[in-house]
Amino acid sequence: PMYWAHNHDFLWVSANYGGNRDAAMAAAEALERIATDELVSRFYNAQHFLTARMLVHVRFGEWDQALALPRPRYSYARGIWHFGRGMAWLRKRRADSAAVQLHDLNVISGGPARDSLIMGNRVGNLLAIAGGILDGETYAVTHPGSPTALGMLRSAVRVQDALDYDEPPPFFFPARHSLGAVLVASGIRANAERAVDVYLTDLGEREKADYSVKRNPDNMQLPSTKGVL
Repeated sequence: PMYWAHNHDFLWVSANYGGNRDAAMAAAEALERIATDELVSRFYNAQHFLTARMLVHVRFGEWDQALALPRPRYSYARGIWHFGRGMAWLRKRRADSAAVQLHDLNVISGGPARDSLIMGNRVGNLLAIAGGILDGETYAVTHPGSPTALGMLRSAVRVQDALDYDEPPPFFFPARHSLGAVLVASGIRANAERAVDVYLTDLGEREKADYSVKRNPDNMQLPSTKGVL
């Protein structure tokens, strides 16, 4: 079942990148049918498959559907569930509700599951990326122009850059997309110029000492910023 699920994992991620919502959701729903309690009890990594539906909703800006998803019983899947709910509340201009979800996500990120492995990487690191993105984007909304938000997002970028390689990628979109979006949204010309460098770095067109792996060449995926940016 793990190999069969792995095929659907590639399908939903590829469809996500390609902007094909229906194919992405079909693969996510297939993963939920495969990742039974029995499978997850045998393979901790299998709970990664239970995050796909939420992440498809986030990718395509389906905020009401994201908020309607039931709470997962497994810790990592629940952490991503809090991330998705936080992004949904933020896009609905409810930064206070997004902050509640961020708190719950951080509890899991630093809790007993933090050193467990999902796709070859520690749960604490994967959820730190999610938390850094949500924290940075929320702070950018509640404190416009503050450099603190950029620091949070740069921290998420550093954690993502240090992840061990896996296929599909252990986290579903580059944190640099959020960093670049917040830089542009600041309305400061110098930040917009920095955003160009951020995006080109993510595409592998800038040589950075801290970014030796060209992870996303030719990637045109954009995060859904509807309602905020």
